[in-house]
Amino acid sequence: MIFELLLQDNMTFQPTKSADLIFCDFVYENPDFSWATKYWEYLKPNCIFEIMCDFHLLPDIWMHMKGLGANFVSHYVQKNEWGRGPSKQPHQCFDSILAFSKERIIDFIEKEFKFQKLH
Repeated sequence: MIFELLLQDNMTFQPTKSADLIFCDFVYENPDFSWATKYWEYLKPNCIFEIMCDFHLLPDIWMHMKGLGANFVSHYVQKNEWGRGPSKQPHQCFDSILAFSKERIIDFIEKEFKFQKLH
């Protein structure tokens, strides 16, 4: 089951079931994390809660999620090309995407982790 909230007030929406994945595209530089607290309760155990935010709020949302008891899973950066910039090239901005879970689902062992070589 997929709930997609577009142009709706996500704080008035009441899910009827728990979710395997929750992905939130966070409003730029908005430090109101009440939505994260609300929807964290709807995440099933051993599932993923992803938050897309700008670099300004990265430490704040990290601390908020840790305060909810979230376990860190992953952090990756997405390059976006939009907005105003030099006329010779598109403006580039970067969004951070943090992934958390309720349970510790990944035991990261650095010496066993290998990247595939790209040609």
